[in-house]
Amino acid sequence: MSAARQVCNRLIWYDKLNICSKYIDQIMNLDRLKWETVIPKQNQVALALIKELNEELRNRYPNSSVHELNLDKIDNKNGIFIIASIEQKPLACGAVSKLENRVGEIKRVYVRKEARRKGIAKLMMAKLEAKAIKLGFEQLKLETGDRQPESLGLYALLGYKKIPNFGEYIGDPHSICLAKDLN
Repeated sequence: MSAARQVCNRLIWYDKLNICSKYIDQIMNLDRLKWETVIPKQNQVALALIKELNEELRNRYPNSSVHELNLDKIDNKNGIFIIASIEQKPLACGAVSKLENRVGEIKRVYVRKEARRKGIAKLMMAKLEAKAIKLGFEQLKLETGDRQPESLGLYALLGYKKIPNFGEYIGDPHSICLAKDLN
């Protein structure tokens, strides 16, 4: 085998090792995630994460298409709010609240930019779905926007299907509503 081919093979091997190492680091970091259920209107970290998400949404959409979270609906009885952190650094949040009898709504799923594409959003959705089942919900609905392909991809991967816009999202040209049965 030529020296050039040996160098090439070594570089390919190092590249694969580097990819594998990054994957292992990612998994190990996910094991270090701490999950905390909070009442957002009483928690400064939750309020800061919601503010960051709202700013990001305002950069993508007109104000009329940024639907605020009703903090009064998240009281740990009719809904919950979860924060994911590593070493006291908040990285993500999400909520589920009661929409109607046996139907919950996923709200404010957000992962900070530096923590994206590491599987945290999938884990957050799994936590929210598990909490929704404990709250007695049989179906979850959510709204996302047409300018969030990353969210649309995640929700499709998790089994959410497109439904007609509901509630405050009716008539919003940027809203895309999805649902998933939890049975």
